[in-house]
Amino acid sequence: SLAHATFYAIGAYTTSLLEVHAGLSFWVTTPIALCFAVVVAIVIGIPTLKLKDHYLALATLALCLVTTLFLLNAKWLTNGAEGVMGIEAPKFFGYPLQGVALYYFVAFLTFIIFVMIRNLVNSRVGIALETIRENEDAAESLGVNVLYYKVMVFAISGALAALAGAIYAHLTLFASPESFALPLSIEVLVIIVVGGLASMMGSVVGAIVITLLPEFLYDFEEYRLLVYGVILLLVVIFAPKGIVGLFSSLAAFIRSRFGTERPEETQEMAEER
Repeated sequence: SLAHATFYAIGAYTTSLLEVHAGLSFWVTTPIALCFAVVVAIVIGIPTLKLKDHYLALATLALCLVTTLFLLNAKWLTNGAEGVMGIEAPKFFGYPLQGVALYYFVAFLTFIIFVMIRNLVNSRVGIALETIRENEDAAESLGVNVLYYKVMVFAISGALAALAGAIYAHLTLFASPESFALPLSIEVLVIIVVGGLASMMGSVVGAIVITLLPEFLYDFEEYRLLVYGVILLLVVIFAPKGIVGLFSSLAAFIRSRFGTERPEETQEMAEER
């Protein structure tokens, strides 16, 4: 899916517009943005997620481009290219969440979401999702409602992207269309592939690497997408399981080559037991 920028924009613009025009606080507008993102994900996901592979990528790519055009041209709602201003930092018991305080809030929120998603992956739902990932036809033959689970995951990811967008808008105190264009969705895709597909820790590692990478490539900002493409190509060729998968394979190789127990000693111990 290349639609993450769309849900990111939904979160940012929904919270910003409701706060600026309706005077609602961050703690009220954010749940509304999440619910709106879920509804949009379900409405879009039901027809879109019947597609597979590059057809799904193209459909979600079109959604991302349409979102950018809407934000630019719907001046009556989004203020066009000028963006939405007048956003205030969220307050927690009267204390504004800015700077380091906002960082710790986001870190805590990320940890909670990580635990929730890990529990989801380790549940019966996670088993169904893994089956769908490996072979959709086999999953359907086993009685798994493939479309239901795919739409559910799409809605969850849309809600989380909207949450990130809401926080981003209250970090920058400004929301404009260029912040939610296609490069953002590509960056998210690169994070997942570089860190490691189908890996919780891979997402974290990928996010850290891709976030810090521009700091080392500051002089090549104009070629950011080209650099991302090269990195993505190299990872797919030399580390198809991402950084986490590469280190896991390396650790397994080291254990097999330099383990403290020899194979014959392990067999003798097993026979004694």
